[in-house]
Amino acid sequence: MAGKTRPMSQIKQLLRLHQQGKAKKEIARILGISKNTVKSYLHKYESSGYNIDDLLELDDPVLESKFHLGNPSYKEHRYEFLKKQMDYYVQELKRNGVTRLILWEEYKESNPNGYSFSQFCYHLHQHQKASKPTAVLHHEPSDKLFIDFAGKQLSYVDIQTGEIIKCQVFVACLPYSDYAFAMAVKTQGVEDFIYAISCCLSYLGGVPRAIVPDNLKSAVIKSDRYEPELNVALDDLANHYGTTIVPARVRSREEKFLADEKHLLQPLPKTVYEMKFYKEYTVAPNNHICLFKDRHYYSVPYIHVGRKAMVIYTRSTVSIYVNNELVAVHARSYTAGQYTSVKEHLCSNHQHWLSRSPDYYMEKAKRTSDELYNLFVQLFQQGKYPEQLYRTCDGLLRLQRDTEPEDFAQACKIAIELNRYSYTLVRNLIKNKVIWDTDVPEDNPLPKHQNVRGRECYK
Repeated sequence: MAGKTRPMSQIKQLLRLHQQGKAKKEIARILGISKNTVKSYLHKYESSGYNIDDLLELDDPVLESKFHLGNPSYKEHRYEFLKKQMDYYVQELKRNGVTRLILWEEYKESNPNGYSFSQFCYHLHQHQKASKPTAVLHHEPSDKLFIDFAGKQLSYVDIQTGEIIKCQVFVACLPYSDYAFAMAVKTQGVEDFIYAISCCLSYLGGVPRAIVPDNLKSAVIKSDRYEPELNVALDDLANHYGTTIVPARVRSREEKFLADEKHLLQPLPKTVYEMKFYKEYTVAPNNHICLFKDRHYYSVPYIHVGRKAMVIYTRSTVSIYVNNELVAVHARSYTAGQYTSVKEHLCSNHQHWLSRSPDYYMEKAKRTSDELYNLFVQLFQQGKYPEQLYRTCDGLLRLQRDTEPEDFAQACKIAIELNRYSYTLVRNLIKNKVIWDTDVPEDNPLPKHQNVRGRECYK
């Protein structure tokens, strides 16, 4: 059996035949395996401390963990030492000029008996994959158009002059259908950028409710977490097409039977049998696996991103195991292209992102202060695209936590009076709070005396 692991369904048959009193030689003949293989698995069973009935109740991945203890390389001290340094190595790789070879040489200096370069790179790659969870965002048809420039420049040869001319590649995508558009332009300048967007909308034959550019200079003059300053030309384009710019930041014989045979049958198991199918997938960065048979996605706790997962599915359920441990169970869905997600499987910042809505912010403001709630009411009544306002709300909520309640309340009142509901205005009002100083001296009329003359003296 060296080098080959037997399927757990066959091992269960081996244990059941042993329980029925069959000899090792007969078990080997029935199952079509060698006598030594039977002997080896029975030895593992006898040393496990479990009885056969308990083992037969286990799911296949769990049973496998009892007979195969896994890769010992993840349990030795070399791996524990390397694991503690992983976050440092990942950060160092972000610096210009730092390579895996440099990091490995540094690692070998402090740990001469450590891993070889290839094993070092493998473990580093596994750590990087597992530390980058991403969110699944659900999109509505024609809701958004994502736009950006592709990473590297392309080039072409001018037929007339032979000159090699570099160009930028503008790309756009409708996320609901993944329908894409691309074209080459001379530069990433505003003029070429606006031209590319216009060509894209003409090609699509319509306008989305929102255009989402990345924070490139052609679109955003000043990056800000809450209220980025947009290029005026982009605002004009949005007004022309009647859209909005939102910068970026998924189951008779009957009598004879009853009298003579039924009581001799073995009892039924607790659950009805459903045929099982086994597939191994890698958990994607968005902490989902795709069951390709149905093209449907199922969530896995985000801590398992980048790891191998064994998926056992039946007509009604999808069970997901990582390292022979059951980590997720879902009702099977046959809807292609959709996601079945459990909120608790997402990391906290993704849960926050997916739960945002005007009602979410209104409820938070109501618990914070009446003035902020009134400001949010006016903010969402402007008719702007909601996602365009979420950053303003986030900024105001953070500003409220860092400001004296009286000052923040007064600033909100003034903003409402001015019909200007922006994070920037409220922040500046608080910063320059002298503008609402109420201790301004009253106007006093001049006293009457002989030096005061009326207008009659100047006729």
